[in-house]
Amino acid sequence: MEINQLIRSYAAHSPPTIPHPTWLAQLNNQIILFDLLSQYSDHQAGRTWKLRFWKRIITVIEREFKRDPVLYQEEEIDERILNYYISLQHQQQPDKTIEEIELHIYYYGPINERDSWSKINLYENKASISQGTTGLRSWGASVCLSNYLILNQEDILRSTPDNQSQTTTIIELGSGTGLLGLLAYQLNPRNRVILSDFNQHVIDRLRSNLDLNFKEDERRNISVVNVDWNDHSKAGICHDEDWNGRTIVLGSDLVYDPDLVPGLVTTIKHTLKPQHCSSSGGGSQSFGLICGTVRAPETWDLFISTCGEQGLDVEYLDVQKSIEYGNPNSDGIIFPQSLDQSIDKLKLVKLSISD
Repeated sequence: MEINQLIRSYAAHSPPTIPHPTWLAQLNNQIILFDLLSQYSDHQAGRTWKLRFWKRIITVIEREFKRDPVLYQEEEIDERILNYYISLQHQQQPDKTIEEIELHIYYYGPINERDSWSKINLYENKASISQGTTGLRSWGASVCLSNYLILNQEDILRSTPDNQSQTTTIIELGSGTGLLGLLAYQLNPRNRVILSDFNQHVIDRLRSNLDLNFKEDERRNISVVNVDWNDHSKAGICHDEDWNGRTIVLGSDLVYDPDLVPGLVTTIKHTLKPQHCSSSGGGSQSFGLICGTVRAPETWDLFISTCGEQGLDVEYLDVQKSIEYGNPNSDGIIFPQSLDQSIDKLKLVKLSISD
């Protein structure tokens, strides 16, 4: 249903598919549209994006009126749309940082069954690079891997794969906004989930997004930790005694700086098989899923070769279904940016300890 596609796009601040002009020009349909989208308009975050969106809606309607004089005589633009657009224009920002932060809502679930949708709420920065990091907004690779998790959740996120006494621990490296880890926890809160990053601004945002999605009594098995990939004395995120089960490492857009590759691979390896695990422990069932938009092939190739040198098996996985699942007319999490120019650059690999 076209209107459901638009709701998902609007909530996620993703490039929207605007309804057909003839449909939009009818006042009753405008009323339906505004009623459905107004629930996402009660906060100042994302003002600039909303201004562009509603200006586009008004422009489409006005053009249709000019094209069809009969419509112009019989219909009008919903007064609430005009008033809301004007209020956005005159809205005063009490703090400069509010303009930079947007609330993105990522829905997933059967597109035509709105009442059954699940959602992840994320505070994200509008700017691609903010406070010295790219980790304050979500990117295409994280959505691609998120959709892969949804499509394969029975295999990946099952709590006890073989041994009822073992736990499954999900670790997201370079969590950024936390989309992957929060989704993994939402899909199966019985697993232990660890969100990690190094930049303190990102750590603070992770904690805010955790609070945004789960009440305090729902956060028993999820935590946020600071991890430096180059601090090899702490490679491997957890060292407690109950680390005896299966570990799954998740990461998106981690491979961008060749200087960070050795530390990243060491961290992945030690996390998949902590020092105190025996060969019969959870390490043999553990694996990593790393997704990236390959903008610098030589850096990606360095990552793959370093994995091999450190004893990690690399298996390329098909991402086509995950990409298609993120289309506005599908059931998955919608991509926050247009991927027209980078779809072919999305790569997903599964990493495991070599036998």
